[in-house]
Formats: sequence, structure tokens, C-alpha cells
Amino acid sequence: MHPDEYLPLSAASKGSVLMISAGMIRPKKAHNPLTELNLYLNYGLLGLATILKRKNYNPVVFHGHFKNPESFVRDLERDGYLETEFPILLSIPSSYAIEWARFACRIIKQRRPDASIVVGGRWVTADDGAWIRHQIPDVDLVVFGTAEHCIEEVLHKLMWHQIGNTDIAPVMNTTIPDVLSQLDYSLLDQFFDFTPSFEVSRGCGRGCGFCAEGKVPLSLMKDASVLADEIEACLSIYGQTDIRAYFEASLFNPSLDWISAITKQFMNRQFSLQWRAESRADALSPRHIELLAKAGLKVLDVGLESASPQQLLNMQKTTNPAIYLRRASKLVRACHENGILTKVNVLLYPGETKATLMETESWLEQHREYIKGVSAGPMIMFRYGIASLEFLRHIENHGARVVSDSDLDTHGFADIHLSDEFSHQDSLSAANNIAKNHMSTKDYFDLKSFSYFSRGLTFESFQAITLGIHDDSLPFKKTT
Repeated sequence: MHPDEYLPLSAASKGSVLMISAGMIRPKKAHNPLTELNLYLNYGLLGLATILKRKNYNPVVFHGHFKNPESFVRDLERDGYLETEFPILLSIPSSYAIEWARFACRIIKQRRPDASIVVGGRWVTADDGAWIRHQIPDVDLVVFGTAEHCIEEVLHKLMWHQIGNTDIAPVMNTTIPDVLSQLDYSLLDQFFDFTPSFEVSRGCGRGCGFCAEGKVPLSLMKDASVLADEIEACLSIYGQTDIRAYFEASLFNPSLDWISAITKQFMNRQFSLQWRAESRADALSPRHIELLAKAGLKVLDVGLESASPQQLLNMQKTTNPAIYLRRASKLVRACHENGILTKVNVLLYPGETKATLMETESWLEQHREYIKGVSAGPMIMFRYGIASLEFLRHIENHGARVVSDSDLDTHGFADIHLSDEFSHQDSLSAANNIAKNHMSTKDYFDLKSFSYFSRGLTFESFQAITLGIHDDSLPFKKTT
């Protein structure tokens, strides 16, 4: 089927289930026209929509992106989606989306006072429904954790008191459900612009101090034949055989047997899939990389975070920094030798000093020829229920402090002065300089266009947009 037959979504009716991924009024990093080019797929929400579709509901999924909340809601009303007989489901993927969600919910209630709004978002709602209701007063139900087990019951208000894992019935079920499979992209508004994602595992369990997944055990990898079936179904919706994809996993760490199995599946089905994944800097061996390249891996996000032994210990990334950094070196070299582009992630962490930053910069310089680009930024503290207080004590032990004591409660996140040597503003400048030192315009575009920019954006169009942006606000060195 030709993709145009899916666009736009069919006319709304009262039988539709309206599902919204909250957008952002201001981005996580410096705001310039490039930030609004990013399309962040809420594949968790699309997974819930797929479950409802299989249960014979008619879900439709919209993303707020950087759209004005009022015009976004007005467009939904114009097309009839606000008239749904079901509660409106709103997913908040980041604390940066809370402000957008608050405005959107207020406008929805103004335009349709009898509507019920259910809010979820595993990493934002945590276990703190009272705080979410304070932030978004127009919410009728707050769902904690993942919702695969209860998404159908959420649609029926009479069942809300029986669900659990909500602020109305807070009996907590901490079981992590299986990975999502066979997402139905036809349920997603403007799906053809998005790079499809395939969840291959959940959790991590490596214990990094800054990561909410640090204590969540790593699940088994999705069976290779199941993943191949999912990809095949997605290809039929997109109507193309050369799509790029993102293999979603907090820690992508497949066994050699799994790589062999997925390679055989791709060969048997004649897939020419190029895909991207993210992993720790010490997780994959050169042998893994060699085989993954043959299976279609084209871009790897490498979670280096730091090359300072002290900072690696501070962030609980490893107990043996020397071994960690040796493995990181072997990884980026192996990627380069096998034609895989690496984007190295650097996190400026509490306790950062000029000396520790110099260690990271030196490592990056030594490995420059193997690295396509660098994403660098200072750690931002996000509010995450009771765990926030414990983490606040952790960063204070390393000489860091929040810029504003009220930000966690007011916004759900807080900027940090990393140390006496590194104010928040210093860390922003340092991070931008690191990225700019390791990426050209083309490098940045190649990495972003693989998974985040609209699939139709050309390099020429991208260059034209950058011409009007001041060099200081760009995370790459502007080149012609």
C-alpha cells in the first residue's frame, strides 16, 4: 500500500481514542530553529495504541513536538478528535514537556469541559500523583509506571479504582512488562516523517548513578524471528524496503548467537535494513561490532560519558576506569574499521573540574579519526519521586548544587553548578565547545538525519536553515 493512503488519518468520530504525546515549549538544549526539526517518536505511546487496536478500538496518536499548544488543540477540535467518548490519553515523555502539557490540558477543558484526561509517562509521573496534579490541575487520573497491563481499563472510568498503579488506586505493580512488538505505524499521524523504532530489550541494571534504568534489570533480547516479523510488518506500512530504524534499548548488548540469528533472518527475508542503536562504551567487543556491521548496524551511540577516571567513579559508571577506557578505545576503533558511524555521548557530571574535563577532551582528541560526532551536555537533575532526595545528597557529596532550590518542585528538573570550578553556565559553554570541536555541519546532519530529522529533510535545506543561526548557538562547526 502506498504511504500516501495513510495520510492524513481518517476522519475522527466519537469512537476514536485520542492519544497525545506532549510537546515542548522550550527544548532541553539551546533553542534555535534546528531544535524544532527533531521528531522524537513516543514509541511507548504507539505501543499502547497498537494494543488497543488489537482489542478492536480505534486509537489515533498525535505528537505535540514544538507546536503551540493552543493551535495544536484547535486543530484536533477542528478535525473532530476532541469529541471522543473515551478519556483523552496524554503521555509526558520528559519533564521538559510538563509546561506544554499543562497548557494543552487547560485548553482541552475549556473547549470540552466534560472530557476526562489521563496522564502517564513512566519517567515523569514516577509515584507522585499529587505533584503531577499540582503541575497539571486539569488531570483526572495519573498512571504510574508502564501501562501495557491496564491500558484498556484506563478507557473506562468505572474501572479506574480497580486498576492499581494510579493515584486513585496506588497499589503498585513493579513488574516490568515484556518489550513492545509489532507497532502499528498507521495509527500515527504523519508517520512517514518518523524513523521507525523497534524495542529490542528493556532495563540495564549497570548501576550508573545518573540513570533511572540503573537499577532495572536487563531483560532478554527480543527473539530474532519476532523482531524480523515486526520489521516486515513495518516495511509493508511504509511501502519501502530501505527504511532506517532505531533499535531501542537502554543497553544494547546482544549475544553473538543473537547477532547470528538476526543476520540470518535479514538474509532469508532479503532485508536491506540500516539501523541505529545505543550502548555503553564497554559493552560490545570488536567481534560484536564486526558481526553487527554485517547485520546492518550503521550508527552507534556510545555512552562514554567521561574519560576521567575520577568522574567515572563518581557517576558509578565503572569500578575499574582503566579497563573501561581500554574497552571504549577498542569499540570506537572497531566501529570505524567496520564502517559504523559513532556518536559519542559525554556527560559533564557533579564534581567536574578543569582537570577532569581535560582528561575527557584528551581522550576524544586521541580518538578523533574514529568518531563521527559528539553529543555533550551537563547533567540535569530530574524530579523522580522519593528517589530525587537521595540523588540530591549524592551530587552534593561531589561538591555540586542546584542552581535554584525551587526548580525541582516548580519545573520537574533543575540545572546544576557542577563544582566550585564549574558553574552551570561554564558547563554549557564547555559542552558546546566539545561538540563543536568534533562535528562539522555534515557530521551533525548525517547523525541527526538518520533517526531524528524528518525523513524528507535534505542536506541543502538543512544548510539553508543554519545560515540564519549564530555560530555560538550551534553544536557543530559551521561549514559550507
